[in-house]
Amino acid sequence: MRHASTRLSATLALILFGASGAAQAQSGDITFNGAVSAVTCEVSFDGVVGTDATVTLPKVAARSLLSGQSGGRTPVVVRISGADPVCSSNRLAIALNTDRSANLLNGRLRNAAIGVGGGTNAVVGLRDAQDAPINLTGGAVLRPVASGAGGAEFTFFAEYYADNQDAVPGAFQAPLRYTLNYP
Repeated sequence: MRHASTRLSATLALILFGASGAAQAQSGDITFNGAVSAVTCEVSFDGVVGTDATVTLPKVAARSLLSGQSGGRTPVVVRISGADPVCSSNRLAIALNTDRSANLLNGRLRNAAIGVGGGTNAVVGLRDAQDAPINLTGGAVLRPVASGAGGAEFTFFAEYYADNQDAVPGAFQAPLRYTLNYP
């Protein structure tokens, strides 16, 4: 009996060794293609040229922002122009919060001014040109609402929103990073 079990173990070892020796590795190449562009388009926010912008929302009364209500809707118009045809392409895109750095509550921008007279209990929500809410949680991509020889134009809206509680008086400030994506 002992002799049979030793022979069985040796046979299994040979089968396993033979099976692993018969496996073949397969390999290939991955090639990454792309380009770094020298194109620079001119960016303007509400007519003010520059890559950084400040959008000023109007003052609203705290009593007008009860839980679940919004107010102070403000249009934001971003215009991209320049000599290069890419600056007027309808394939341009503006990506918002792509680095996931914005301080958010339910996809809207939280108040970062809490330590300096803030504490409004409100957030800023964004809406696209068709008035649909923009959820910034995973980042958002906006396409131009118009494009042509003069450039490409993006429109969206910003507004206060009382998320789950009534707003109280206070200052508001919320940063948001964006990236201009060329086609």
